Amino acid sequence: MISQDELARLLHLDSNEEIANAMLYAKGAETFITNAGCKADYDDPLFVNLLVTLTSRQLTDRKSTRLNSSH
Repeated sequence: MISQDELARLLHLDSNEEIANAMLYAKGAETFITNAGCKADYDDPLFVNLLVTLTSRQLTDRKSTRLNSSH
C-alpha cells in the first residue's frame, strides 16, 4: 500500500481528513486495479500513476461512488 506521506505529496493534500479519505479511496483503487488482473507493484511508475489518478478522481468527484461511472 502507498504511504500516507507519499499519497499526500502526490495529491497535494494538507488536511488529515483529506489524507484519510485519500487512503480509503487508494485502497479501493488498488482493489479495482488488482481485480482487473494487474499486479500491485509500487515500484512501477505506471501502477502508481494509475492508483493516484483513480484516487484523485474519487476525491474530486464526490457525486460518483463508482470508479468506472460515466458522467
